[in-house]
Amino acid sequence: MKLHTATFTLDTEEGTAPYVDIKPHLRQIVKASGIHTGIFALFSPHTTFAIFFGEFAHVYTTQGGE
Repeated sequence: MKLHTATFTLDTEEGTAPYVDIKPHLRQIVKASGIHTGIFALFSPHTTFAIFFGEFAHVYTTQGGE
């Protein structure tokens, strides 16, 4: 089984709830891994975060508003 580990950093503004599109970061990680099938696990140590996808994509602006 092949394993690949990578990291990336996001800078956000204090006091806001930004919604950041991380797909470009994730696509680059997958491409660099050379892995074509499997499981992608995402971990964010020491932070509070949530991942929205699909049905929530149209609800929020990048500044966190509706």
